[in-house]
Amino acid sequence: MRKLLVFCLCFIVFNLKAQNLPCDSCAKQNLQHLKDSSAKALQEKGEAVQKQAAEKLNSKSDAIKGKVKSQTDSAARNAYKQKAKGSFNSELNSVKSKPKSYWERAKSQLPPKDKLFKFGLTLRSDNYATTEQNPMIRSEKVYSRLYVTPSFTLLGLPFTSNFFFTTEANNTYKNNFFAIRFDVNAMRQMAAEAIQKEMDEAKKLDRLRQIDLQKNAMDTRMLENELDGLKSQLPDYDQWQNKLKQEAEQRTKDYVASERAKLEASIKDKSEAEKQRLLTEFETKKDSLLASKMQSLNDSLNAIKTAAGEKVDTAGMNKILSLQSKMNALKSKKAEIEKLRQIDSAGLNDKINQARNPNELKQLAKSKLPDKGMLQSLLSVDRFGIGLVNAQYSEFTLYAASVKGLDLGISKEKYFYDFTLGRTTTQFIGPFSSVNPSYDRNIAVVRAGLGKRQGDHLAFEYLYAFDHKFADSLSPMVRNGVLNINAKFNLLRSTTVEGNLAKSTYNEKYAVPVNVMKPAGKDIIGVNADMAYDAKLTQTQGENMKVELLFRQTGAAFRTVGNPFLRRNFREVELKYEQQFFKKKVKLTAGYKEMRDNLLELNAATNRLKGYTLKLSTHFEKYPNLTLSYSPYQQGNNHPDSLYRTNNQFSITSAMLTYKKRFKGLNWMAFANYTRSAMEISGRGPVAYRMINTVHNFQMGQRHSSMLAYLSNVTMPFVDSLNSNSVQFTHNYLLKKTTTLGLISEYTRYKNDALKAGMGLVFTQSVIKNLTLSLTARYDKVDKLWNLKNEDVFSGRVVVMWRW
Repeated sequence: MRKLLVFCLCFIVFNLKAQNLPCDSCAKQNLQHLKDSSAKALQEKGEAVQKQAAEKLNSKSDAIKGKVKSQTDSAARNAYKQKAKGSFNSELNSVKSKPKSYWERAKSQLPPKDKLFKFGLTLRSDNYATTEQNPMIRSEKVYSRLYVTPSFTLLGLPFTSNFFFTTEANNTYKNNFFAIRFDVNAMRQMAAEAIQKEMDEAKKLDRLRQIDLQKNAMDTRMLENELDGLKSQLPDYDQWQNKLKQEAEQRTKDYVASERAKLEASIKDKSEAEKQRLLTEFETKKDSLLASKMQSLNDSLNAIKTAAGEKVDTAGMNKILSLQSKMNALKSKKAEIEKLRQIDSAGLNDKINQARNPNELKQLAKSKLPDKGMLQSLLSVDRFGIGLVNAQYSEFTLYAASVKGLDLGISKEKYFYDFTLGRTTTQFIGPFSSVNPSYDRNIAVVRAGLGKRQGDHLAFEYLYAFDHKFADSLSPMVRNGVLNINAKFNLLRSTTVEGNLAKSTYNEKYAVPVNVMKPAGKDIIGVNADMAYDAKLTQTQGENMKVELLFRQTGAAFRTVGNPFLRRNFREVELKYEQQFFKKKVKLTAGYKEMRDNLLELNAATNRLKGYTLKLSTHFEKYPNLTLSYSPYQQGNNHPDSLYRTNNQFSITSAMLTYKKRFKGLNWMAFANYTRSAMEISGRGPVAYRMINTVHNFQMGQRHSSMLAYLSNVTMPFVDSLNSNSVQFTHNYLLKKTTTLGLISEYTRYKNDALKAGMGLVFTQSVIKNLTLSLTARYDKVDKLWNLKNEDVFSGRVVVMWRW
């Protein structure tokens, strides 16, 4: 009988908890008595382990301990627990034995001695010979080129240098040059590889957690089936649950109401403030009152049992309680695993964004270096080059001119600076000129900015260039100075403004006096003639809409030797609108542009151009993607003589289709493009050009790869030498792991019966480790092209590549 009373008490308390009654503390207190002997043993064992872990780890290991504690009971949990303890012990030992000087601290975190300095070298030799050559190609009939790229890593920082030598006499710009630079991209690549390793580890852990979730689901189903079987063996189990619930609810409700009535009766003579205080205290003590009341509900269960006339299976009921407790534990573990997966998923997204953002990679690389000393300063280098460099500042200073000298760019947290010093060419050499460029003009450019280079900033640039001697009797000595102010800032939360304001001075001096037209005074040409400026305003709405407004103007007297392609006496206004739809799968772009010259009205005619652009593109992963664009323009001038006056209409229409498909053993990638340019020239009638191009790439298994391309050019009115149809085909076959044999072929036929047809073989072999040899032999039949008639053209190329 005593055992029966104890069981009834446990049964009432358990069902009150299951029905979410307001007496939470009471339910928690009595649930401790429902644990069977094995559950109590497991709990005591877990508390002992937790207490032991807390004694071993001090306050600095709280984060690590929490992470280990929250892991699952799988193999992943044990591995991460041991890893966290080892990491903490290692960190603790490093703190205890921390050196005092910076260099000692740096050496403690640097790679091993055998990895402090690494050296690599890439050599590429390109040798070519042919019996005839296309006169429009810059390379000569016979040449040899040597590319030498030494690279080395010092204290974990990569540097790359380049040497180039050629036997050609008419190669433009980069003729026998040398350059060395700090390889920022390689540094970022190292950081990206570190992120990739962390991402791989996170994915492995997530797969283990998925296995834990599957095991959890299987265990839950087994417990549910067993629990359903036990419930079916107890008669009227659901009715018992409802009766107990109703009885408990009524008893507790009546008890709380009576206690509150007693309290209200006892405080009738109290003040309102005192009444409110006592009632508030009662509400806070309600749970404890309910808990004490639950102790007196033992006889209620006996009354219900007697009324029902049922005998209670104590062992079966205890089994049900134990199973339900285990199910609650499984649900709690499942919730913990899913929460961990959500946290790790957010962290994985952050790492993916870091891997895609070069600036984030650079910051990550900085965080891997010790302290804030010299190594951190080296990693602040954005550009570093010695030799032939192509530094880019704004288009009003140094933008498109190569310099032989030194180039350096540094970016700090709150400021940045750059300088370029050396020599540049005295004049622009055209691509078909046989004259080698001469680097005789001295040039220096400096820039200093406050803020972040890619973010909000204010920067000042200054270029100064001068000739120290006369190139010839007809060419002047030039002195050129340009001051430019560059700024970028956020006007509103989603609006960005950036722009440049530049002013130039330009003087020429001739060796032999010549009659040169002197520039008019500022009162005639205007005070802004030697200035240039541009401004761009960008407005974004979320991630799907962007609007840009661009204004650019260069004065008639503005000159900069750092950008030989800059248009002067010119104004341009452009408006762009971008909108994305369907989760960035469809993108619409629209724009309007207007340009004019002769800003000071010094010339007889002013040329104007205006037009707009419409573009629609898709970005689907499993479906074909289409890009459509249409750009009509109008160009003309207002020359007083009708013979020179023009009003031309032209437009460009294009359509591009891309698609890739994977079959069982075949990968196919297709590209098709259609372009049509139509021009209506005043006084000459319409002119049009149409181009159709399609390329298909096939990958068949591991050994075969092919490319088939077709190109059609049509002009209207027809020009026989410009209308052609061309087919190209290549196929590569992997003979073995280190050997590839390829076939190349081409057939081009023109409307005037001109012909170029040929084929060749390409053989590639890895001779030894890191040494690759490539041989190409080709034969072509050329007729009515290159001033040749029915000629046989033979050509060959030998390329040797060695990496060390």
